[in-house]
Amino acid sequence: MDLGILGQISFSWDFVVSFFSIILINLILSGDNAVIIALAVRSLPRPQRIKGIAFGSSVAVVLRVVLTFFAARLLEIQFVKFFGGAVIIWIAVKLFVEVTDEKEVHKEAKTLWQAIWVILIADITMSLDNVLAVAAASKGNLFLLLFGLGLSIPLVVFTSNLLSKLMDKYPVLIYVGAAILGRVGGEMMISDPFVFGRLHPSPIVQYCVEFFFMVGVLVAGKVWLKWAMVREVPALQPVIPTIPSVYPEGKENLAILTLSREYKNGSVEIGRAVAQQLGYVLVDRFRIYDKLMAVGEKWGRLAHELEEERPSIWEKYDREYLGFIALVESAIYDYAVKGGAVILGRGSAFLLHDVPHVLKVRVYAPMELRIKRMMEEDKVDRLTAERVLTDIDKSRFGYVQAIYGKNYKDVKHYDLIFNTAIQSYEKATKEIVETLEEFNQRVTPEGLQQLKDRALAAKIKALISIHPDIFIPTLAVTHDGRAVVLEGKVHGPKEYRLVEEIARETAGSCPVTNQLVFRR
Repeated sequence: MDLGILGQISFSWDFVVSFFSIILINLILSGDNAVIIALAVRSLPRPQRIKGIAFGSSVAVVLRVVLTFFAARLLEIQFVKFFGGAVIIWIAVKLFVEVTDEKEVHKEAKTLWQAIWVILIADITMSLDNVLAVAAASKGNLFLLLFGLGLSIPLVVFTSNLLSKLMDKYPVLIYVGAAILGRVGGEMMISDPFVFGRLHPSPIVQYCVEFFFMVGVLVAGKVWLKWAMVREVPALQPVIPTIPSVYPEGKENLAILTLSREYKNGSVEIGRAVAQQLGYVLVDRFRIYDKLMAVGEKWGRLAHELEEERPSIWEKYDREYLGFIALVESAIYDYAVKGGAVILGRGSAFLLHDVPHVLKVRVYAPMELRIKRMMEEDKVDRLTAERVLTDIDKSRFGYVQAIYGKNYKDVKHYDLIFNTAIQSYEKATKEIVETLEEFNQRVTPEGLQQLKDRALAAKIKALISIHPDIFIPTLAVTHDGRAVVLEGKVHGPKEYRLVEEIARETAGSCPVTNQLVFRR
């Protein structure tokens, strides 16, 4: 199909290869730009994050259009394609290895305009690789060039750390992407006007050159990575954050109560009554806030802002959000280890689902009754009450679904269920207290040790997740009964050693089994 000045769309082998090469190039090279945007806005208040993304990315889009136009024109000049191909090959090897220090680009903005500026500067410096590779892969076809440009923009603006997550889950994409970049770089070098005019390479020679650089990139990357792993480096002396204990001593041999939470369903009142009668610690949102605030002010702010809210796609793969969830889970485990705790919501029933001495209780009430309670207690009209309750329910349902993959309304997850429309708070409290006395008999040394082991693993995961020099979206820290087990894909030897050092220092005498692997 002839599109005039836009070039041609055909189903020839060259066109199809170029088409899919551009898609993979964008998937691979747009990831760094997307991560920069996420890091630039992560310190802003939530309402300003969208503005920072929109304004910063809009300006970046204009720059990308200009850079793409000039890149396409420059590739027609002698030697530009040759040296540009060499740059692309260097980018491919560097992408494959990815052991360079990223501190210079991990800048957090404190204001909206700072965020826009960081995004703008990052896109200028980091878009050149994407633009050059797409321009080369398009081979002068304006349609493919514009297609590559149009594809890169939404990938950069909207995907953020989702691309990194995708590459972590499917590392073969890195191999394929690096090989494609190697092929594109080789094709640029052999087709440079000066080189082509002097050597007049046949198609077979051209294909051989492209294949050589495809394989060469992977081999060079592997050699570089192996060298980086075995070379002598100074001993790391990381600043390891701490998670202080800010709660009163509990009674280790007492059972634990988890209560599902819906606004105005009565769970808070019932939980408070149980805690008062038994001398338990009530772990509500204020205790979680204090716990996270003791770690750092920004974590306390997140505890206030993200009160069991459904995470957006942006937040779900955000470094800061993953750290926040890890801290919340560590806090819940800390209270559970102390025993004698009433834990409200936050998916605690699912986090502690297989601990024998944890009583899991679901409290609910019909929407009509909750609306009535809110109107009377909060002095709001019916429309406001219905809207607020519906929004809160959606957020909390989405939170549990996103973090634990469970439906918190499913009765099979609970030991007791109370409908406060037909059962009074007093009756529910009395039955829970009596059942907790029975659950106290389930406390065993084995069960307590299991809980302590999992609490240790959760603490290590939290410390790793909030460390500013570490980002492992696939991180899993568990305890197999003998040792703490580290799993996930790290970016390089430096991150590998830092994670291991944090784990071993926190674990103390407990053994650590390191099963971390490199992303390649």
